[in-house]
Amino acid sequence: MAYSISHKEEQMIGLAGAHRTGKTTLAKAWADKNEVKFITPDVSKVIRSMGFDCADIKSLNDRLRVQRRLVEECENLFSKQRSIFVTDRTPLDVAAYTLADATQHMTHEQSKELNQIVEDCITISNSSFNSILLVQPGIPFAEEAGKPPMNIAYQEHIHTLIVGLLADNRSTVSFWDIPRDNTIHEDRVSGLSEVYNAVMLEAEYDVQGMTSN
Repeated sequence: MAYSISHKEEQMIGLAGAHRTGKTTLAKAWADKNEVKFITPDVSKVIRSMGFDCADIKSLNDRLRVQRRLVEECENLFSKQRSIFVTDRTPLDVAAYTLADATQHMTHEQSKELNQIVEDCITISNSSFNSILLVQPGIPFAEEAGKPPMNIAYQEHIHTLIVGLLADNRSTVSFWDIPRDNTIHEDRVSGLSEVYNAVMLEAEYDVQGMTSN
């Protein structure tokens, strides 16, 4: 399937990162403060529409089917936007969680589909976003009803995969990051504002997300 979204004349900012890093709270707070549209792919709804819940997806084939549907959800959602927006979930997040399912003993067809999902996620991210803000692990998290299980090791695993995808030369989106030691909500919101202002001013970025004059 080919993906070709081309509407980056608007300022689209995505927050990427593992679960429980505070992406949704940050994106919503910043969107409310600046009267910017907040959108999010409804992962739980997609999973339920396929007859699963998060704990039920056992086989790799089922997991790949779900990830493919999430790619389609991202493409459909982002391609319809014609105004400034911020989202708490980018296709690179989908790619990272897909890569986390890779094993040495996958079949050729499973490997082919997994790699295609990653390629499609990178393509959609390149076409959809002006900048991506990586939210690093740092804030404490607690188990919550209705959310998939999470532990620190798995959170770090997903984080590392997302960092790798951002640094991949197939990814052309400029990116910034919120450091691990920045756990104060107001400072995080201010940091997202700085990213937005820099994008609006067409600032240049280096690969580590620093501005240059």
